[in-house]
Amino acid sequence: MNKKITILTTFSDKGYEVYAKHCIASLQKYLVGHDIEVIVYTDTPYKFERKNWTNKILEKEVPELALFKSRNSHKKVPNGTKSFIYDAVRFSHKSYAWCHAGLTTNSDIVIWLDADTEIIENIDGNYLSKFMPDGFISSYLGRIGRYTETGWLAWNMQHPHSKRFFKRFKQYYDEDIIYDLKGFTDCHVYDAVRQEFETEGIHSYNITKEMSKDVFNTTFKGYMTHYKGPDQKNNRDKFYGKAMRRKQG
Repeated sequence: MNKKITILTTFSDKGYEVYAKHCIASLQKYLVGHDIEVIVYTDTPYKFERKNWTNKILEKEVPELALFKSRNSHKKVPNGTKSFIYDAVRFSHKSYAWCHAGLTTNSDIVIWLDADTEIIENIDGNYLSKFMPDGFISSYLGRIGRYTETGWLAWNMQHPHSKRFFKRFKQYYDEDIIYDLKGFTDCHVYDAVRQEFETEGIHSYNITKEMSKDVFNTTFKGYMTHYKGPDQKNNRDKFYGKAMRRKQG
């Protein structure tokens, strides 16, 4: 029996013009099958004339996001190449999108894809399901000595503790617990909650099989690619070409 899968992403209007339009076009082109739902969280309305596609206005669906931003937008982010690690507000949008979907969906599997990713080959439910095996509450791209790469995440919504996972995750933002962590991104919160659940014997599945500079592109080689950082986002055609050459090689 095929599992019902929901894919999530979110982006700003500016982000759509720079990179997310490629993500959306690739989802429309390469997703195969009727068992995959797509939910796109945005700031303003978008029309996606596809069956099983839904556009949700993020702050309308999750008013707690606006409250988090209003409480914390004044916080200064230090300068430097790694300053993004301390910008909780910047990454709160995707976190609240995860939690809204996770607490409201009736799917078997929820998958997150960053909007600066792009699918480059046909993908169906069977391909996606193998990255979220039964018995685990979530799956992730682990990195040795670093926080999780969250260009991809998946959750097993059939797990008896899946809703509790999202409630705990959301609590980090609703109660500003995030500022007690070493870093303030969605990655750091995911790792904190994942590790909390691990202590209870509730395990997540690390899908990283080969450590590399970019575990997303290594893990999903030939099927998906991730444009990380401003250089790759602003030079999509160049890095799309590299992804296609990796696929052929």
